[in-house]
Amino acid sequence: MNFLPKAGWSIFAILVLGLLSPADTSAADADELRQMYVRFLSKKGWSPKVDEDGDVVFKTGDKTYFIDVHEKDDEFFMICLPNIWPIESATERVDVLKSADAANAKTMMAKVYTKSNNVWISVETFLADPRDFEGVFDRAFSAIKTATDNFVAGMK
Repeated sequence: MNFLPKAGWSIFAILVLGLLSPADTSAADADELRQMYVRFLSKKGWSPKVDEDGDVVFKTGDKTYFIDVHEKDDEFFMICLPNIWPIESATERVDVLKSADAANAKTMMAKVYTKSNNVWISVETFLADPRDFEGVFDRAFSAIKTATDNFVAGMK
């Protein structure tokens, strides 16, 4: 069964190969990403800096956040609020896990989890173009605040 004329197969093959090939996303290198994040956060008045791990750290209010810069995946975007709740006992860990589970179920996009003996909250996503982070930043940041509130309420 030949549903395409001979010339049509060539066009079809080009289209399929284009879909299967990795897209050129105008990938920025890690230093460009860092500078892009620093400029954006500076405009918000949050005095960002690049730490020894290469992440962009910023503080607002009494909380310190960071944007994780992945050297090998510029399409990955993550804002993180680390160390929001120390886990001081095995009994408290059970309560933390229950509260984290409830906050995860209730909050869109944010992820509440334990790392060593502390609770972290992050929003992680993939962006086809790394420059698109500006379009999702405020919503992602708000999701972290909401997840924090939901987690803390569960711990009380």
